[in-house]
Amino acid sequence: MPLQLAGRFDAAQLVVGDLDPACTEALRQNPTLQKPGIRILTEDARVLPSVPDQAVDLIITDPSWGYFEQIDDITGFYVEMLRSFRRILKPNGKAVVLTARKAELLAAEAAGAIIRDQLNTLVNGKKAALFTVQYD
Repeated sequence: MPLQLAGRFDAAQLVVGDLDPACTEALRQNPTLQKPGIRILTEDARVLPSVPDQAVDLIITDPSWGYFEQIDDITGFYVEMLRSFRRILKPNGKAVVLTARKAELLAAEAAGAIIRDQLNTLVNGKKAALFTVQYD
């Protein structure tokens, strides 16, 4: 996803993150991501300590789905992630979230998120959806 974004769109700043250090190191070595304004972080989306409060206009994410990764409480994961997004998004900012765990993401609205749109799709033959998330 970050390679497509960096290759097709001009942004004042692009922050790319993953929890896996090997993944982020591979991204740092990719020439497409070696541009001014691109930061690659090895951080958990549930915390994002190096991203300041209300600093982000748009988040596009494909978080862990919980089918293939070992996540015992996927709804709790999504609640924490959406709380983190709420902290870093500017007023009127939004997040676009791709997930196959639709019910669990909808349950995560407890984090104060408002699901504005849902687009059902297939990803590698598996049912998934894109959600647009905003906050009050």
